[in-house]
Amino acid sequence: MKDASEECDPEWCDSEDPLFVLYTSGSTGKPKFEGLPTYPDVSRLWEIVDKYKVTKFYTAPTAIRLLMKFGNEPVQKSPNTPYLDLSIVFVLYSLCGVFLSSFEKQRCPIVFQSFPFFGVVPAILNESGEELEGEAEGYLVFKQPWPGVMRTVYGNHQRFETTYFKKFPGYYVTGDGCRRDKDGYYWITGRIDDMLNVSGHLLSTAEVESALVEHSAVAEAAVVSHPHDVKGECLYCFVTLKDGQEFTKALEAGLKKQVREKIGPIATPDYIQNAPGLPKTRSGKIMRRVLRKIARNDKDLGDISTLADPTVIEQLFNSRSVCKDPTKTGSTFPFFGVVPAILNESGEELEGEAEGYLVFKQPWPGVMRTVYGNHQRFETTYFKKFPGYYVTGDGCRRDKDGYYWITGRIDDMLNVSGHLLSTAEVESALVEHSAVAEAAVVSHPHDVKGECLYCFVTLKDGQEFTKALEAGLKKQVREKIGPIATPDYIQNAPGLPKTRSGKIMRRVLRKIARNDKDLGDISTLADPTVIEQLFNSRCVL
Repeated sequence: MKDASEECDPEWCDSEDPLFVLYTSGSTGKPKFEGLPTYPDVSRLWEIVDKYKVTKFYTAPTAIRLLMKFGNEPVQKSPNTPYLDLSIVFVLYSLCGVFLSSFEKQRCPIVFQSFPFFGVVPAILNESGEELEGEAEGYLVFKQPWPGVMRTVYGNHQRFETTYFKKFPGYYVTGDGCRRDKDGYYWITGRIDDMLNVSGHLLSTAEVESALVEHSAVAEAAVVSHPHDVKGECLYCFVTLKDGQEFTKALEAGLKKQVREKIGPIATPDYIQNAPGLPKTRSGKIMRRVLRKIARNDKDLGDISTLADPTVIEQLFNSRSVCKDPTKTGSTFPFFGVVPAILNESGEELEGEAEGYLVFKQPWPGVMRTVYGNHQRFETTYFKKFPGYYVTGDGCRRDKDGYYWITGRIDDMLNVSGHLLSTAEVESALVEHSAVAEAAVVSHPHDVKGECLYCFVTLKDGQEFTKALEAGLKKQVREKIGPIATPDYIQNAPGLPKTRSGKIMRRVLRKIARNDKDLGDISTLADPTVIEQLFNSRCVL
């Protein structure tokens, strides 16, 4: 090499020629490649920082967690790095990574995600793929490419197209939920595909894990789903304790209490397993698909070639929590002539054990044919999301024996700070109060939560709506469901807008909650006088 010329003729390349390939770790599915690196050295990153005097460092959160295990020692190996003190950096979360920046010796706060970077054009879509303007919450997508955007899954471009473009054609789908506030700031609310459906509530695994690791005895936690004969799914938690801590019944009870207080009763774990170690890839990512298999005592683990320490698998199987297998007392097999299927977010049919959208593949004699006088509405409501299927609007789980379990309405939910709450459950909690005859719950925009709960309550004869009663109703909901479901507004409603058949007109209530007097068609309203009463008694927002 010493005789080689220092000059090199440029190689002319097309603008779309690959520059490098990023290898994924296979933490959620089959790994795409298998690398053969030399054994990693945790000091390597800091040596680069030292050599090139790096002040801004972009990497994945997983890498930061991995480096934190080794403390300051790897940093101090380089002779010229006293200026790079880990205690003076701050974390700036982006869509898919972390920035570490050094500002001499001053501490800096955590800064939230804000406006898009130059050239990045995001949009927020609803379930129907329609762009939402102004304050909104929904699916985060990108409308156009930029120089550094991912181009393909090497060797499997069809997978790339299916994963990122099939759900909403013409958009790049990130898989993240997002909220845009009134000032145009974007807030990532969490992965849409990393949620558990517990009794119709979509819970973020990350939030439950965060609640667990806030306990002084816990070093690390991972949460996966486990089948449940009543809830559909329940929470199965793996916790790694800090050195010197012992896993006891008292500690287990304390961890459940911690989660219940931080998130709410609905998130209380059913099973907590002591995990001396967690199955991780060599890059430090937890292999959740393996943990799901362990929770269900399924030893067909698939490809685990990227597993850093295979010995943890046997340890975890041997120390599994004793789980009750779900009994077949819920929904069972379909009726004759009814051919259901379960689809994922991309509209792909799922086989075997699966959870997703319940659809029907063909009509049968008693199926609904149209919305009388508005067939376009019928087609939009039941066929637009997944063309070729009749979409029920229900979530569903099929177990290993082929039984179907309805997990709740997907389209009758409120998104409060990233939590999907069932309006029916909040209404049930309200009417359990001795003073309440009837209740209806709708969403109202909120500049921090995205949406909040606006409740209309009709009291029983002789009851008076007071501040004390309002506080009691909020307490009732908080205790029944959890703090996240606490109503922001409760309005006394002497009557509710109903159709002549007795159905509450929720779209009208949403308009009233927002003080929007453009109510649309209310020709089916049984008693129009309630409208003015409700507008006049609106809560002060």
